[in-house]
Amino acid sequence: MKKFLIFLFLIFNLITNHYVNADEVTENKIKNFTYHLTFGNHTVTLKNGEYKKNFPEYMYVWIDQFVIRDINGDNLSDAVVILGQTGGGSGGFYEITTLMTKKTVLFKQTQLC
Repeated sequence: MKKFLIFLFLIFNLITNHYVNADEVTENKIKNFTYHLTFGNHTVTLKNGEYKKNFPEYMYVWIDQFVIRDINGDNLSDAVVILGQTGGGSGGFYEITTLMTKKTVLFKQTQLC
């Protein structure tokens, strides 16, 4: 299943890239990265793996899981990240995204909801 998800991300990796200066993906960078969320079209910067906006526009975003691996075979660390999101109602949403290192630039790939 993990290999299938990674394959899906490699297919979608040319759609949209967001760049930030970085050496390689680390746990700290994953937990403090700026992510664009497809659901609701929001951009949030996580701090220690979480983002919270208070009422009346409540939103809570967290890192559900992540794995750091060399996904594209360039001998640099990359990551697959599962983000959770809720607006305080009964719905919860998950997005899967990749963070890829390309030489000394870290960029976020378009996510799959």
